[in-house]
Amino acid sequence: MPVTLDSTVTTAGGVALVAVRVRNTEPVARRVRIENRLPGPVLPPRRHGTPEPGWSDDGYDGVVAADSDLALGYACRVAVGERGPSDDHPPSDDAPVELVAVGDPSAAEPDPMDAVIGDLGNHRPPPDAASIAIGAAGPAGAAAAPDRPSDPSGTAATSAHCGESKSPPEATAAPTDVPPAVARYLDTVEGRISRAEAFADGSVADATGLLEADTDPDGLAELVALDATALEGLAARADSLAARAAAVDVPTDALERLA
Repeated sequence: MPVTLDSTVTTAGGVALVAVRVRNTEPVARRVRIENRLPGPVLPPRRHGTPEPGWSDDGYDGVVAADSDLALGYACRVAVGERGPSDDHPPSDDAPVELVAVGDPSAAEPDPMDAVIGDLGNHRPPPDAASIAIGAAGPAGAAAAPDRPSDPSGTAATSAHCGESKSPPEATAAPTDVPPAVARYLDTVEGRISRAEAFADGSVADATGLLEADTDPDGLAELVALDATALEGLAARADSLAARAAAVDVPTDALERLA
């Protein structure tokens, strides 16, 4: 095969250390996708706390130069009591990694921001973001209005009531409070950041308590990095919406004369 790989794994101290060498004998560079086959997420090599480019929880995606070798290495946590390959226990025939794709290096790489934005969920506010106040007509007035499909443009409602007197519209309460769903998300993120700060600047007792609670420092650092990116995007959108809301001036007087 023009692209092959060799791998070894050594388990010590509850961590499996995997070494991989990818060999490309073709006269052109090739993009490769390597997937981890061990249980648990990949703990990739890091620089200044940030994973090296190309790594994910599942493995590695990168380019091997023409007629060259690419050396890789990563780690995986193993469960306590789990028997794995070590210096005293030779590795099994099952390779720790698999070469799952070989392709053209000019193919477009996925934008990591797409994954971050996808994790934010639906951009529409949750149902409890705003409350509707019942108008003076009460249930009787609401029952008198016939059911009709939603018409965001309002043209259907205008034509249906042409020449008729209109009752005052129902008032919509302003969402002055942070919606519970948003508050829960921010509380979750704040908790992760607080744990990361305890690892970075806290006492030895704080860090020991987190480790005893099975908090993974590497996984926590990766999640906080994603939180930072997501919060930057969220803050930028919130600032943009706040500026638009402050600048808009609905011509209520003119609209009332047209009504």
